[in-house]
Amino acid sequence: MAKTTLYIWHESQPGKRELVRGMWERHMQSQITHSGGLIASSYVDDPVDLIRSHARLQFVDHESQNAFEASVAYSQYIWEVLPLLSHKPRITEAVPQKIPGGTTPSMQTNRPPSRNAGKSMPAITILHDFVAAFCKKLAAKNRNNIPRSHISRKP
Repeated sequence: MAKTTLYIWHESQPGKRELVRGMWERHMQSQITHSGGLIASSYVDDPVDLIRSHARLQFVDHESQNAFEASVAYSQYIWEVLPLLSHKPRITEAVPQKIPGGTTPSMQTNRPPSRNAGKSMPAITILHDFVAAFCKKLAAKNRNNIPRSHISRKP
């Protein structure tokens, strides 16, 4: 049994985010408390963007997640909340993926395998490689954006 996490991303119409949250609590609270396969749940408002929010639901297995999505309460919630949203909710599923050093939930992607696929590497080495590549790209980008008059030259 592999745990799954479901993210439901909402983009409400301006000024309607509190109504969307209220509908989530009204329709989904009983479903969440009575769902046997639900491990954890949260509903978060984006602190920066006043129209975005998301729900995070962690399930014991994929079957529990499917049962939740097929429930009457979820269908009623979607039906009633759609007029308050800019577009349909975006649903993303996160599943555990094996990485060297353990298992962690991570987002499913369609990326090609990394250059280190199949090799056992400590997690710190992977993180170091990522940070080094990011810093290199950032330095190259900033080098091109700095006016020539601001570049100091040693005598």
